[in-house]
Amino acid sequence: MKKILHDICPPMFKRIYLERKSGRRWRGSYPSWDDAARLCTGYDSEIIFSRVKDAALKVKEGEGAYERDAVVFQEPDYCWQLVRSLLAIAKQSGGVLRVLDYGGSLGSTYFKNRVLFSNMKEFHWSVVEQPPFVHFGREHFADENLDFFESIPACLAVRKPTIALFSAVLGYLSDPAMPLALVKQAEIPNIVIDRTGFMRSDRERITIQRVGDEIYPATYPFRFLSRTQLQKLLAPEYGESGAFTAFDHSTRFADFLGMTFYRKG
Repeated sequence: MKKILHDICPPMFKRIYLERKSGRRWRGSYPSWDDAARLCTGYDSEIIFSRVKDAALKVKEGEGAYERDAVVFQEPDYCWQLVRSLLAIAKQSGGVLRVLDYGGSLGSTYFKNRVLFSNMKEFHWSVVEQPPFVHFGREHFADENLDFFESIPACLAVRKPTIALFSAVLGYLSDPAMPLALVKQAEIPNIVIDRTGFMRSDRERITIQRVGDEIYPATYPFRFLSRTQLQKLLAPEYGESGAFTAFDHSTRFADFLGMTFYRKG
């Protein structure tokens, strides 16, 4: 019966079902970020940080394979599209992989995929996050390959990344152009964007995202980006070298994608 329903159900209804199943819902279209933010609880809630750190500690203690968005998963599930992109860039860099992971929580992408990078000539992962995550990360999760910083300049003062990674973060920023401008200024050779929502109409849309109570009760502004505007934002210094479908389910009006950019010259 499930297969029959899958075959006859229009794509729009499939997207609605998957969106509800994921525990994330996006509503509205607001004229500005501030208009949406006034109606939300925000990202810096103590509840969010508490849920994320508890989930990360469970994984560290062997109670799960990995953590994502404060949810513990029991079986490994590598981000193959992202991993392929990082490995391809590392190969071009002579086996060197130094990642600046902007908004990387407590290193969830690092811990989920690090076993696949164990044979690198040089491998280092730097998370740039909010102060509570940085302090807790340094105390409980930092190791010889992973460290935490409160800003991009602080990271650049210590590390020289070969890749700037923005995974599931640009849509949650009031000004996504700001960190991208810092990366451009630093002349980081590669930019990888993953799990980012892009409007099919190619016009930005600011919505409110509601997270299901089973994850943590929260609402916050969310920006679905324009792919064309993002390309213009990185031009002319960076050119797009590829794109892939992220594992996040599409919504009724947008798709979640990954994109890779290289610095020209």
